[in-house]
Amino acid sequence: MNDKAINNLCNMLKIRENKEVQMVLQILHSQEPNVIAILEEELIESGIGDNNEILLDSAYEVMTNVITYFKSNNSENPIVDGLNIVLPTFARIYSLTRANLAKKSNMPNVTTVIMSDIAKKVKDNPRELTVSNIELQSIGNNFKATISPVNQINMVKSNDFPVIGAGKTAVIGMGGGSDCIQASILAKILQQKGIQCSDVISIRTNKTTSQDTKGKMGEERTVQNPLRIVDDDTYLISSETTGSGRFLENIPAKDLNVYLIIDREDGNLKHKIEKVLEDIGEGETLIGVDTGGDVLYPLIERSNQSISTPDQDRRVLETINSIQGINKKCCIVGIGIDSPDCADIILQNANASYFEPDKETKKFILDTYTMWDMNGDNEKRFGKTPLSWQQALKGRTGVVCLNIPTRYVLDRKNPWIPFVNIQSATSGMFFMDAKKCLDAIKQQEKQINSVGK
Repeated sequence: MNDKAINNLCNMLKIRENKEVQMVLQILHSQEPNVIAILEEELIESGIGDNNEILLDSAYEVMTNVITYFKSNNSENPIVDGLNIVLPTFARIYSLTRANLAKKSNMPNVTTVIMSDIAKKVKDNPRELTVSNIELQSIGNNFKATISPVNQINMVKSNDFPVIGAGKTAVIGMGGGSDCIQASILAKILQQKGIQCSDVISIRTNKTTSQDTKGKMGEERTVQNPLRIVDDDTYLISSETTGSGRFLENIPAKDLNVYLIIDREDGNLKHKIEKVLEDIGEGETLIGVDTGGDVLYPLIERSNQSISTPDQDRRVLETINSIQGINKKCCIVGIGIDSPDCADIILQNANASYFEPDKETKKFILDTYTMWDMNGDNEKRFGKTPLSWQQALKGRTGVVCLNIPTRYVLDRKNPWIPFVNIQSATSGMFFMDAKKCLDAIKQQEKQINSVGK
């Protein structure tokens, strides 16, 4: 980290003694790479010209209250313990603020984040910051930061894999590239369980929604060198196939039959999925796979205006339910990464069953990610939910900083927030009937919207 960033951080925390400055340096260098990168980037901003500076108001009070807590609880080194909590927290707030600013058409030169609520709450137990959500409330051009508890997903652990069926099974990644990777891993697990499953379907929007390796997004979806064109916007992928955006479908194509469907949101998605199922032949079960739990988000209405529309996952779930002549199930992997507060209620109403992979299965999943070069070392092959699930499978819980390529994290137009809050249920899989899943979501929608009227 450069000298200016170090000086600004020490001034912000009112650290002057050389011994304490060296301690700050030592603790900084021990943080996750993206924590270091975010702090260095933000601490040198000037707020002059095109640069936007983020000021963390009450930073010193937060640090002082954290140190005071550790002193009163017999910490051997209160400053070290304090910095190990405060530095990642500041990086989280910077990251959240930067993501919010990216949505603004006119960015101010200086944005202040008021942290007085956090300064008060850390007096009781600063470790809450490592397991809680941080939310930003907009106040003009500024923000107020608050912390709130994570809504826990309850589950009854089971090492017994749910009954899928004896016939041929296909899995479908409902929300893009990362869902395709998790769907492919589920297919390989099903194979281990003796279930005939070698076909994966990936649904993609016709416009790219995340940056490619050149930082471009929002481009027309293209596919080069497919193994075969099945129908309009429908392809069988090989390991040599390439495409626009972060193209991940060719990764599992070495081991499985991977189909890619481009969804133009024109009402033809059902026809395209049915064409793939016809190509596969003799299918008995179709499992829609979502990672993180965003498929569970209810459609919320305000003043007759929809402020939250069914995204791709929801659209695919509804389409799956409309297909006749096949068993339809839904599987959610790595829940809690981007699931709604009401996720637990929806899962209960859908009569979802929870499967916790055993030690051998966890190793198999992690080894597969490594074999596919999807463990975070390759900046062309990554996804937020795959990285989150891997951390959960390794036993991590609480706030974790993911090894997302730093250039995506620091991108000013579309910054990726590398922080996720992992809970116990994140390591497992929830299975349920697809219709029950959709009905439970709609039931929650009805209750929420009736209250809002």
